[in-house]
Amino acid sequence: MRFPTRMAFLAPIWFLGALAIPFLAAAVANRDFDAPDLGLIIASSVAGILVPLFWVHGIYRAVRMARVGHDGPTAGEWSFWIAEAGVILMAIAWLVIAGEPVGPLGGVGTTLFVASLVAYFVSLWRAAAALSAFEDGTGRAPIGRSVFTFLAMIYWAIGVWFMQGRLNRLREAAEARRPTATAV
Repeated sequence: MRFPTRMAFLAPIWFLGALAIPFLAAAVANRDFDAPDLGLIIASSVAGILVPLFWVHGIYRAVRMARVGHDGPTAGEWSFWIAEAGVILMAIAWLVIAGEPVGPLGGVGTTLFVASLVAYFVSLWRAAAALSAFEDGTGRAPIGRSVFTFLAMIYWAIGVWFMQGRLNRLREAAEARRPTATAV
């Protein structure tokens, strides 16, 4: 399995541990709260957004792998790529314009922020609907089940624990469909 797909099956305790490292580093480095280190705060924020976004991206790809046996990138992943790139670009923009007047980057920064935010929630919804539809065995999932999954993805620190059984079943289905190498 490729990187984004593997992220879907990261055990919840490792998931939270991987996310805690940047936050702990920021807390240790910022003992003097009068002058917090902006770079560590931004790195922690980016990690807090990207880790769950990679997890959701992995779920979307794992559903595709379980359906068709392929986990490579597709044209349907546009919202994930926009959200991931947007989060990284926002971090860079915050570092570049930190402490300076907004100036000409104001409109670009606002547009980038709105596009990233919309793409983030669209990505969560698409992954939630894909997982729910896969479990239901139909092309479309019941709206109630998709909403519960969507909320579990938004509140991922708790939702990852509730979804673990569902993700284990998805992993079994994805690994069963994964192409195996044939002897030559």
